Amino acid sequence: MSKSDSSSQTLFGNGGGEDATGRRRLFQSLSFKQARAAVVIGLILGVFFSALQIVFDLKSERQRVDAKYTQLLRTVEDSAIQAAFGLDTQLAQRVVDGLFQYKAIFRAQITDNFKDRMALAVRPKSKGGLEPIATALFGGTKDYVLSLKVPNVGVDAGQIKISIDTNIIAETFFARSGLILIFGILRNLFLATILAVLFYFMLTRPLHEIAEVIKRGSRSIAIPEKHADDELGDLVNVYTELADRNAVTMEALRQSRETIQSLANNLPEFVCLKDSEGRYIFVNKRFEEWVCMSQAEILGKSVHDIYPEERAAEVDALDRRVISDRVVHSREIALGFPDGKTRTVLNTRFPVVSSSGMAIGLGTINVDLSERKAAEEARHAALVEAERANQAKSEFLATMSHDFRTPLNAILGFSEMMRAQYFGPLGAMNYEEYANDIHQSGELMLALINDILDISAIEAGKRPLVKAVLDTDEVLRNCIKNVERAADQEGIALSLEISEDSPSLYADKRSVTQIVHNLLSNAIKFTDCDGKIVVSAISGNQGTIIRVSDSGVGIQSDQLPSISEPFFQTSSDPYVSRQGTGLGLSIVKSLVEAHDGVLSIESEVGRGTIVTVTFPSERPMVG
Repeated sequence: MSKSDSSSQTLFGNGGGEDATGRRRLFQSLSFKQARAAVVIGLILGVFFSALQIVFDLKSERQRVDAKYTQLLRTVEDSAIQAAFGLDTQLAQRVVDGLFQYKAIFRAQITDNFKDRMALAVRPKSKGGLEPIATALFGGTKDYVLSLKVPNVGVDAGQIKISIDTNIIAETFFARSGLILIFGILRNLFLATILAVLFYFMLTRPLHEIAEVIKRGSRSIAIPEKHADDELGDLVNVYTELADRNAVTMEALRQSRETIQSLANNLPEFVCLKDSEGRYIFVNKRFEEWVCMSQAEILGKSVHDIYPEERAAEVDALDRRVISDRVVHSREIALGFPDGKTRTVLNTRFPVVSSSGMAIGLGTINVDLSERKAAEEARHAALVEAERANQAKSEFLATMSHDFRTPLNAILGFSEMMRAQYFGPLGAMNYEEYANDIHQSGELMLALINDILDISAIEAGKRPLVKAVLDTDEVLRNCIKNVERAADQEGIALSLEISEDSPSLYADKRSVTQIVHNLLSNAIKFTDCDGKIVVSAISGNQGTIIRVSDSGVGIQSDQLPSISEPFFQTSSDPYVSRQGTGLGLSIVKSLVEAHDGVLSIESEVGRGTIVTVTFPSERPMVG
């Protein structure tokens, strides 16, 4: 046996084993379905043609019955004429009784020419379940009447009449029609069975075995010579050709998909594709990480399987609108990420359109804008800071030029008068006053320089903090004592409000003293005569709270956010602003923040200002 013959035998099951397999799967195979269809069609055709034959037989039966009983009357016509013409009732009765040998006749009578009955025979009609059908097909009762005329004379001697029971006729007809119907059905069933068997062995079984080979993934199917030139051979050849083409196409598609998948996986954006029903058909690695699901878990599912229902309904509605309108939709939205953070992303949805112009799906790209947003915000903040620093520099230069020029003018002027000895040799009383003015101007310049050096050291982190447990009452009293003279000179009442069990404070003593001193100096500077300044300290939930309140001129609300910035002064005109560099509150803010504290300022123009400093209630660890 050749190789091709062997392949053919294996494929089409010439062995007994495969025949047995085919029989076991018969009821699940196409052949059984086709055989069943053939049997049903055969049955229907058998019933149809048998019914058609019965219809023709019914018409023929009616004609036969009419002819039979008309002929019967013709047969007894001479005897009936003789009896009626001769008024022989006995002969008439014998004629009527003779007609009753026909089972279908249930009434027969002969009357003379005066309509008087000469003879009568009657028997009951038969009863049965077929009576309605018999009545419908042949009528309820069928009468046949023959006039009795004397030959050669033409005299009417009377008439003979018989009534036929159609139930008897119908029974005979039904018995014959049933046989016809059964025979027709059996004949068609037999033919349908033969066709089904032939169809199975000639076509269905080979097709089934070809399907089995295809299921096993074979791309090449050998067929025996007996099918080489028929439709089955053409089918196998077409399949083999299409399978080869499909294999090439699938390989190209696989490579293309792997390329696209690799490209998408290396994109920083979240990418996904959905079909027209909203089911995911493609996602990249970033999308998997974002939803915390693998690609295998995502593909084939919809947004309702991944997102909470409220979010899913919103996304699904937007997807459907993009597909129906076939337009690209972009927007910036806030999305939660697996790390718990919410970031701004640029969400772009676009329809996937076929070559025929039909929208067959939807693509989504989410671009994380957080870094770009942060860079933009940092750039904006840097620009604002640069502008603020430039403004602060300008204000600082204007302030410093004024504040340094005033004491320098005094120093130079008085020293020139002493050098030129305008009031005589040195030692005159006026020179002592000039020396005091020169000393005060020098102290002012030193204070300005010290403030600049302090803020620079604090911001550079070069000022060490030596924290210790402080007596708040003692620190505040010392600070008040240092500024009492200045307050008295301005006519300002200065008071301390603190309980007997004053709260302790864990902080750097030098820093706390400078903070309170700067706050008191500012309060004195901006409080008019007869004003008052109150210093208080309490212990709160968040730590020790020191508060300095005054009844001074107050600060405008739009200036409060900037009041603690370096070189800021409440008046933009350096020649109008009060004496100082504008560094006092900035130094306070920096020192408070170095202690992890909080600085807050409340003020109302014309009513005064309240500055609150909160130090955290931390304590040194022991042991």
